[in-house]
Amino acid sequence: TLRADFTIAGGGAAMARLLMGNAPTAVFVASDTMAMGALSELQRRGIGVPGDVSLAGFDDVPGLEFVHPRLTTVHVPMAELGAAGVERLMRHLDGHGTNADTKLHPVELVIRESTGRPRAARAAV
Repeated sequence: TLRADFTIAGGGAAMARLLMGNAPTAVFVASDTMAMGALSELQRRGIGVPGDVSLAGFDDVPGLEFVHPRLTTVHVPMAELGAAGVERLMRHLDGHGTNADTKLHPVELVIRESTGRPRAARAAV
């Protein structure tokens, strides 16, 4: 686990640090913004995505259609989360909510072009 700023530059710097050790075959990044920086660093070094490293982010932010390869991500229903947050706050302000309230919101794995089997695994088949 590496810590970095939730920025494109932070994602690129974290990927550079990660590549100082044994090269991974897959990386999951905490946000799509950071994943764009990680992708840029991999491409700068000539490391193939997904051929050498599979890369996935989190958020499914607008604009990913302009990133190549298209980024695999976890889609989060932001409007639903926002509405649930407002509803919970209103219940709390009315004295009907508790800090123990828990609600799970489903997310969706959106598989795009930045993930695949590593080259070694493909060659063995």
